[in-house]
Amino acid sequence: MVYKKNHGYLDANRTKYMYRLSEDFNTILNTYQIPNLINNLEFIDDKIFIATENVLPMYRVNGDPSSGILKAYRFSFEIYYSTDCVEWTKVENDIIKSFYGDGINMQKINDKLFINHMLYSDDKLIDIKYEAHEPCRVSKVGSYICEVVPDNEYKTENNTVLAFSNDGVYWAYLPIDIKTNVIQKVFELGDEIVIEDYRDYYVGDKEEVFSQLREKLPNNPVYVKFNDDILGFDEPPIIEDGSTLVPMRFLFEQMGADVEWDSETQTATATIENKAVTFSIDNVNARINNKPAKMDVPARLVNGKTMVPLRFLSENMGYDVDWDADSRTAIVNS
Repeated sequence: MVYKKNHGYLDANRTKYMYRLSEDFNTILNTYQIPNLINNLEFIDDKIFIATENVLPMYRVNGDPSSGILKAYRFSFEIYYSTDCVEWTKVENDIIKSFYGDGINMQKINDKLFINHMLYSDDKLIDIKYEAHEPCRVSKVGSYICEVVPDNEYKTENNTVLAFSNDGVYWAYLPIDIKTNVIQKVFELGDEIVIEDYRDYYVGDKEEVFSQLREKLPNNPVYVKFNDDILGFDEPPIIEDGSTLVPMRFLFEQMGADVEWDSETQTATATIENKAVTFSIDNVNARINNKPAKMDVPARLVNGKTMVPLRFLSENMGYDVDWDADSRTAIVNS
């Protein structure tokens, strides 16, 4: 499938087409009329998804073509899907309608669409709320999506940090010895990964990078959906003796709870409205509104993060918790 990628204002009033070519690229097999200019195209579940935009001229004097064209501007970003490239259905969503300025970045990952740091699946667009990750320009590298991170604990004045994910929710950070803030694209080519900026190309061994990612990213991740949003924890949740442990502070931030931490006793107290829960690291004994209670598993310190039992804390803060075994997702609702 071939389409025009770079658009100018002269394309605005022209009929737009996409083409299916033969494997040797010498023959046009089919010509399809498309709803608008395409930025991204992906195939999922026998459907073709296209992310589109409109490009119009901006005149030196507003609305006056005779004043000359100052520049082109982009607007009206949409997503369509089709099973035959003839009939197109628009994905209707208020969040998509709010995408202006930078357009829609759409990548396929794990049979889902990763759209501007949201996941689209089963006709639903789910927002991802990240604990620490700062969204940037996205590239596709093998089965991973890759972003250049503007600020991160691994970043120094002499390197750049790339963030990789295989699900769009949890990320692994790899510092590289390149001092640039203008990376345009990261992609694979043969046995190497290529980083492109405005002037230069940098290459690294693909298998070495992928090996690090397999080690850093969770193999069988657990997800938490909080009031219909997926929580992108910096440290992925873990399961211990059938209980899901998640990073404390980010969970309580979503609940609007206040947290007090006593570093000497490694004890935390979370308070929301008239409810208070106190617990300690490596101790199953807790207190709810100053009354003794017992957790199935204790809170843990994992890579510097305080991990707390999700169900016990959530239910005692007034939330309902369900478990979807198929997607390995804990669902927390107020």
